[in-house]
Amino acid sequence: MPLKKSKSLIMILAASPLILSASSFAGISVYPISVPMQKSGGAQISVTTNSATTEYVKTTVKKINNPATAQESESVISQSSGNGIVVTPEKFGLSPGTTRIIRLINIQPPQTEEAYRVYFEGVPGLNSNDKNEQKGPAKLGISMIWGVLVTVPPATPRLDFTLDPARGVVSNTGNIHLKINSIGLCPQQLTDEGCKWSKPVKNSIYPNQHATLDPALFKGNNYRVVKVKYFNWTDKTGGVKEFSAR
Repeated sequence: MPLKKSKSLIMILAASPLILSASSFAGISVYPISVPMQKSGGAQISVTTNSATTEYVKTTVKKINNPATAQESESVISQSSGNGIVVTPEKFGLSPGTTRIIRLINIQPPQTEEAYRVYFEGVPGLNSNDKNEQKGPAKLGISMIWGVLVTVPPATPRLDFTLDPARGVVSNTGNIHLKINSIGLCPQQLTDEGCKWSKPVKNSIYPNQHATLDPALFKGNNYRVVKVKYFNWTDKTGGVKEFSAR
């Protein structure tokens, strides 16, 4: 499910004296980088380290506002506020070569789908105020910050949308994001015979948003029906919706 910010892995080069070693590039890896929350309100993420020493990790939760638009932004969510999702544990250590399962919990299902990013960042220790953590020679390393996209379904998911073929505008009138697999121009209803299928450039449209499709998709006059094949991520089913071309 792509959003405007498609890169989930952020690599930050720490500015410090040039002391390089193999351990400078050790760190954590996170899987998966996109997680749909289950209807039960839970999800899991695996965090693994290939480091020869203990790695310490902290998490930050940010809500995505206006996803997949030019106005997309993120706001930090306090995990103690009771709003949004909760990550447990919020901070943790990883012994060399181990994997830990991190649990995501959403206590109150929203009325409309919500999207978050959970960031996993390596830190010197679990207590960032510990002065002892700053001792030792400075090193140049690569800090890996992983951003996991988390999609939270509403209490009652509803997928619905409209299409204006004359303007090529799709409007999401449901409460979950719409994923369009393909669009077909067809000579008649109730059959795919003679249809010409194309894939839209933008295939994910979030609730209360609309998207203008490429006019090239609607070239020609030898079709009477526009068919939209879509995918429902909440129940993993696909479907087709038909619209009159005139």
